[in-house]
Amino acid sequence: MQIISIRIKNFRTITTEQTLNIKNGLTLIGPNNSGKTNALLALYYFFTGHDNKYNYSPGRDLPFYSKLIAA
Repeated sequence: MQIISIRIKNFRTITTEQTLNIKNGLTLIGPNNSGKTNALLALYYFFTGHDNKYNYSPGRDLPFYSKLIAA
């Protein structure tokens, strides 16, 4: 399996949908607080799920304006 792109939306500071094409590699650059680490965390949480050593919390990782919807 090879991942060629990922789409991220409503995760921490990433509020609008972002598509990262990583087929030939990817370098994330940008100013502080622009979402570089959050893009990597989204990919990390995708593979590790809710059981991870960083105590992932969906309520904490929603963008500031979003409200957690009870399931």
